Amino acid sequence: MNFPLIVQLLRARAVFIVFVVGVTLLAALAFTLQQTKRYTASSSLVLTFKDAGPFDSRGLPTQLAGSYMATQVDIINNRNVAVKVVDQLGLSDDPVAAERYMKRHKGNPDWSSEGVPNLREVIADAFLDDLTVRPARESRVLSVEVMSADPQYAAQIADAFTQAYIDATLELSMEPARRNAAWFDTQLKVLQTRLEEQQQKLTEYQQQRGIVAIDERLDTETRRLEDLSSKLTAAQANTYEVRSRQLGAQHPEYLRAVDQERSLEASLSRQKAKVLEVKKERDQLDLLVRDLENSRSMYDAAIQRYYQTSLESQFNQTNIAVLNTASIPEKPSSPKEFVNMALGLILGLVLGIGTTIILEVFNRRVRIEEDIRQGLGIPVLASI
Repeated sequence: MNFPLIVQLLRARAVFIVFVVGVTLLAALAFTLQQTKRYTASSSLVLTFKDAGPFDSRGLPTQLAGSYMATQVDIINNRNVAVKVVDQLGLSDDPVAAERYMKRHKGNPDWSSEGVPNLREVIADAFLDDLTVRPARESRVLSVEVMSADPQYAAQIADAFTQAYIDATLELSMEPARRNAAWFDTQLKVLQTRLEEQQQKLTEYQQQRGIVAIDERLDTETRRLEDLSSKLTAAQANTYEVRSRQLGAQHPEYLRAVDQERSLEASLSRQKAKVLEVKKERDQLDLLVRDLENSRSMYDAAIQRYYQTSLESQFNQTNIAVLNTASIPEKPSSPKEFVNMALGLILGLVLGIGTTIILEVFNRRVRIEEDIRQGLGIPVLASI
């Protein structure tokens, strides 16, 4: 079938094609008119990635911005947020809303297997079906769009979703801080008990040993040791000098020199033991002091972190700001009359032309001179 034949065919069947297009347009118009008008209300949110609160100034890395926005979209589309909207609007206690949404839920093929569903969840699922969250491209703005047959109701639900999202975000940030604060509170009691025990142990050790100033005592005993060591050296020199004079082993001067040397040796030995004992006490005291200081450092760090988490658990500000509240839409967003009629026109043309070609295939007629030449095999001498 060539182009001239198709042109002649369309001319011959023009009335039929117009009829099919007209019927299709009427069907599209009827379909459009029988549809319930639905209105779309939209509210806008702005999300900031830096300085989300006074406790975190690091902000969000640029490479994570896309995943962050996607996460926020998932949070808004979560059933828990939708349930918050239901509770915020008090719909679970509204008998009219309950009847409307339960009828809608009965269209679910799994109704019989579900038994009697939770009304709050039924309404929440209905809200999610009518909810669209659109993140702006190359921006930090989120649009929350809600479609409903009632324009005022659509705007009310859209604003409720933005508030429920903010509340859910606060819970997500505050609840971990509350758990951390409770954990730190328990740990603080343990650390405080340990700190008190080590302080008590240090005090008892000082009392038992009579330690007031261990370093001064060690210095004093060390000086005594050095003094005795010097005296012993002098006494040994004196004994050597007396022995060199060969006064005899029983000579009184020799005996005095030997006795003095032995006495100083004994005193030096005792003094060495005393110095070692004082050093041992100082080492033990240093160990107790070090343990006490470590426990105090851990306690101070824990109490600082505890106060911070306590403040975080009470900080009710987010990095989310409402850019625009939802306004009541004046024109319905659905059905789209122009789109439906355009689709009806295209469908009518396709059906009309397609049907015409099919009819021509099964009921062939002479339309142009070429049909005579090819169909009958005779030349055409003239045409009128």
